[in-house]
Amino acid sequence: MFPRDRIVIQAFEPRYLRMVNHALAGSRLFGIIQPREDGTTPTHPIPNDCPLYSVGGAAYIQAFHETDDERYLLQLTGVSRFRITSEALDQGGYRRATVDWDEFKPDFDPADCSDLDHQGLLTALRRHAQTHSLKVNWDNLADDATEMLLHFGIRICQLDNREKQGMLEAGGVVERSRMLLASLAMKEAERSGSGSGSIN
Repeated sequence: MFPRDRIVIQAFEPRYLRMVNHALAGSRLFGIIQPREDGTTPTHPIPNDCPLYSVGGAAYIQAFHETDDERYLLQLTGVSRFRITSEALDQGGYRRATVDWDEFKPDFDPADCSDLDHQGLLTALRRHAQTHSLKVNWDNLADDATEMLLHFGIRICQLDNREKQGMLEAGGVVERSRMLLASLAMKEAERSGSGSGSIN
């Protein structure tokens, strides 16, 4: 979950339904953070004791809809990244954490995307989506801000957790964009056999 990002997800596991209810009764905030898979195949549902990365993103519940089959459809807006300082399992079955926001204070300010190549980013994402047969409605993205396009691309591209985590922890949108484009170029080179896929 990136700052200012907007996504729609559903919550259906009992522990996450309880977490959403807790959030709705208070600040409407909760954290999204990746499991450390370390090359292993992830299990579903993710066990409560699996190791997590130390940096995640806070999501604000902008809107929600409760379905007849006891799910929540959540419209989320990214607020800021955070670093976990301590955590424990809540009685509701979800994990709770004490977090520090200080190193991510710039997340609360608008991102400067003036040095980002919107069209170049869009072209690279379209090529990647075509290569991997990803269905994307590009017309819906035509008017998206560059930052939104960048974060959408990180979500849909065939990246592993370590790559995505590196982009989440990047200093800002310029570094994040460079990392994404470099990763896509490496994957394209590896797929075509035109290079080793390494960058010096």
